[in-house]
Amino acid sequence: LGLTLAFYAGILSLGILDWNSFILSYWLRFPIGIAIIFASFVLVMWAVWTLGFHASQGLGGKFILQGPYRFTRNPQYVANIAMLIGLAILSNSILALPICVFGMIWCILAPFTEDPWLRDSFETDYDIYMKNVPRFLSFLGKKDVD
Repeated sequence: LGLTLAFYAGILSLGILDWNSFILSYWLRFPIGIAIIFASFVLVMWAVWTLGFHASQGLGGKFILQGPYRFTRNPQYVANIAMLIGLAILSNSILALPICVFGMIWCILAPFTEDPWLRDSFETDYDIYMKNVPRFLSFLGKKDVD
């Protein structure tokens, strides 16, 4: 949590220091960026509330299938990716953009390292969950697996 907060504080600081140095000088970036940031904050809070703070830190917990975990196996990573997109749009910073992209790549790759641990912890339940719920998002809906 501390590293994540430091990362976001760094992006925010860099974005403010290098404010409006990129190509998105149109005013519409403000409501779009703020809306994305707000939505991502709501999603991450919903996910942490549903899973619990202890389990959100990877410190164990019970298997959760409610809340945002019905729609994505990684709602916190989805929220972080959205937050980074919102920050990049809002700051319009050429210096903050590559850091945001790096953060998005990190959030895309990190769940792959967690899958073996979750499989070991929850066994068959997690295998069934993986078949029914997409890693990130799916606009096709859940699969029906017997």
